[in-house]
Amino acid sequence: MDDVRGVGSRAQFQPFAFAMDTAGCWGHNGVAWVAPRVTPPPLLSLVASLEAALLECGFRVDERPYAAHVTVVRKARCKPIALTLTPVEWRVDGFVLVRSELNAEGPRYTVIGRWPEAQV
Repeated sequence: MDDVRGVGSRAQFQPFAFAMDTAGCWGHNGVAWVAPRVTPPPLLSLVASLEAALLECGFRVDERPYAAHVTVVRKARCKPIALTLTPVEWRVDGFVLVRSELNAEGPRYTVIGRWPEAQV
């Protein structure tokens, strides 16, 4: 965990904003989501910075292209769809490392790192 926290603290990050303006559902895994139609370059830079540092530490990273999204519903019974939404601006002034623990009641998420660290 110390290595992963170190990766977060060294990541290249600059605040940015983007519009959540599309929604859909992936039928293969039952995930309904909202997302930006266009992923902002600062987010792509952050992802690339984190992935490169994790690889240097010996971790494996997902080889699939990064897909910025927010999961709205899990186990959704849906067919693949794509919807256009009235844009909602999402301002990003930091990022977090979250531990996901699955149990009988469902997932439990715990923030274990926050950057920039000065945020409350």
